[in-house]
This record gives sequence, C-alpha cells and structure tokens, in this order.
Amino acid sequence: MAKHKTTHKRMTKKKTTKKQSSPKSSVTTKRVVKQEPGPAYMVQLSDPKSLRKDILESLREIIIFMQAHEKFMRIQEEKVMLFTQLKTDIQDLNSLIEHKLKKHLPKGKLKAVSRYEERRKKQHDMEQVEVISAREMARGPKMPDMPVNVVSQLPDGEMFPESPSSPQIESVNVPPQPVNIVQRPNIPMAPPIPKPVAPKSELDELENQLKDIEDQLRGIQ
Repeated sequence: MAKHKTTHKRMTKKKTTKKQSSPKSSVTTKRVVKQEPGPAYMVQLSDPKSLRKDILESLREIIIFMQAHEKFMRIQEEKVMLFTQLKTDIQDLNSLIEHKLKKHLPKGKLKAVSRYEERRKKQHDMEQVEVISAREMARGPKMPDMPVNVVSQLPDGEMFPESPSSPQIESVNVPPQPVNIVQRPNIPMAPPIPKPVAPKSELDELENQLKDIEDQLRGIQ
C-alpha cells in the first residue's frame, strides 16, 4: 500500500507588539491675568463744575427732544387707529344702507339731487336776495307807519257809546297752608372705585430722568 505523505504546514504567527500607554503627565497651566495698562496721560480740568453743567444741559435738551418725539409718535398712532375705525364704520353703514335699508324703502321716481345742482340752486337764491335788496335801496327809506285813530259815528252825528268797563275783581286773602317737609333717610355713599394704574411708558421714564437732571443742575448752581 502506498503511504500517503502528509505535509504539515507550519503556521507562522506574526508577533504583535502592543504599545504600552504611558501615563499622561498632569501639566498644571496657570492663567496669567493681563493687567490693563493705565492711561498714558492725564487731563486736568480747570473748571469741572461748568463742564458737568454743560453735559447735564445737553442731556436735558436730548431728553426734551425725545419726549417730543414720543408724544408725536403717540398722536400719530391714535390718528391711524381713528382713521381705521372711521373706515370700518363707513363700510358698515354703506352695507346697511345698500342691503337692508333699501329693501324697506318704497321705490319712487325721484331724481337724486347732486351737489352741483344744490350749489347752483343756493347761488340762484342768493342772487335773487341781492336783487331784491338793491331794489329796496333804490326806492329809498320807507316812511314810518303812524297810528290812525278811527272814530265811528252814527248817521245823526252821535258817537258810539263806550263799552262798559269790565267788572273789577276783588282780591281774596288765602291763608297760607302748612308745608310738610319730608326728611330723607341718610343713604351711605358707596366707596369710590380705585382707578387702574397704567404701566409706566417710555415717556414717564424720560420725565423722571429730566427731573433728576434738573435737580442736579440746581445743586450745581
């Protein structure tokens, strides 16, 4: 019998070298605080009070200008709100007239009066009044009306007898009647309702700043 040859393969193992991790050295880093250098030069003020006064006065003018601007902006916002409200009201009125009111009104053959015709009619009336006044001025002043006494006579020449005088009314003294005075019970008055405090706006803050600046100016003076 033939012998089978067995071939043994040698497995070659690769050598693996593990790198040993060296412990990290703790390095302490110190933060260096940088010191800001001081001013390289100094300025001496001859009159610091007057300089402070000028600065405060300029600040006061700026605050007054800002107050005027805030008031103008507030008025402008109110105008815009009023115009928008007016526009919506006009639209509502037009819709009510066109859709609801016309249904209840009777249909007629009357012509719509335009503004031009109305102005023309007024102008014509004024012209007529001027013409009438001019005619009266041309005629001259009127004579005053004198009272005329009309005396009626009978056919024989006798006068009508005067009407008898009206009978005199005798005055009657009425005794005064006592008046009953009714006193009403004292009803306790309700306590006044406190008004809601509105939040402070920028305008109020500017007014407070302006008061502070004016107080400082008075102290300097």
